Amino acid sequence: MGMGNIRREAIKEAISKFPKANYFCWLEPEKPDIIKFIIPLVKKMEANKADLGIFNRNDMSSYLPEQLHYQ
Repeated sequence: MGMGNIRREAIKEAISKFPKANYFCWLEPEKPDIIKFIIPLVKKMEANKADLGIFNRNDMSSYLPEQLHYQ
């Protein structure tokens, strides 16, 4: 139970199904358009020999007021 445990379980399952994958991406249902940024992110990660890519939100205006407190 809990979002952290659920995410870890999902990632562990993904790794078990695709052990040779170079990257895994966690997508949340409320952000369906984020997929268009995956390829540029991976290209930048490869160019920088990075192991982890994290999106930085420049504009918080789309967040609900209660979500703004958790940034």
